[in-house]
Amino acid sequence: MVPPAPETIAAFPETFLDYFRVRIDPAQSGDTDSVPRFGIPNGASAGLHVRRAVAEFIEDPAACPRDADIVLKLSPEAWAKAYLSAEPVDELVESGDISVTGDDAAEAVRVLDQIDRYDPERAVVVPPRLWCRVTGSPAALAPQGTRGRIGSSQTGTRTTRSASPPTRPKACRSRAGCRCVAATRALS
Repeated sequence: MVPPAPETIAAFPETFLDYFRVRIDPAQSGDTDSVPRFGIPNGASAGLHVRRAVAEFIEDPAACPRDADIVLKLSPEAWAKAYLSAEPVDELVESGDISVTGDDAAEAVRVLDQIDRYDPERAVVVPPRLWCRVTGSPAALAPQGTRGRIGSSQTGTRTTRSASPPTRPKACRSRAGCRCVAATRALS
């Protein structure tokens, strides 16, 4: 995961609460059945129903058949800190950045600690795969800055420098010998 900027999270708190739900830790939340509601001063309100290793996003807590067990009031900036794991939830509650009503603060911290924290040390960036437009198979690309074979003909092999700026498309070197520009396709 590449985290968004804190300003982006603060601008769209409900959207990132919806994204937050997928970080639930099934092992820790297996016996939990709680509905925390998040109230942001700009009038936004949303919730999560954490139950049996699942966190369901509640867009409109007033329409939910179950009342909130915990009500958290927090600023968009405090929500960004919690989302990005910039500060532990218990410290945000103790400092008053997050105020808890309803149940007690310890229960709110326990429920929110069942969401995996973002750890930059464990972040992995997955590069996109390049696919040959002609063959439909993964493209065999010449390493940047090296001389490589990009096409062949009956008279011989052309060699060229494949060092190009990253904004330009790379030429494919698939076994089919095509000279297409490889297309980026998301991993499935």
